Amino acid sequence: MVRAACHAPLDRWLAQEKAPAGCREARRFFEVIIESHAEHKLITREMMEKEV
Repeated sequence: MVRAACHAPLDRWLAQEKAPAGCREARRFFEVIIESHAEHKLITREMMEKEV
C-alpha cells in the first residue's frame, strides 16, 4: 500500500482526508532513523503525531 501511495501525485495525497495505510508506521520508522543520526529527538514529532 505504501509503495502504491508513493507513486501517487501530491495533489491526490493532499485531497485525501486520511493518510494511506502504512504511512504512520513508515513515518515512525524514518523518525527513529533521523533521530538516531541526529542524536536528539525531533521537536516536531509530537505535533506530527496529532496531524497524521
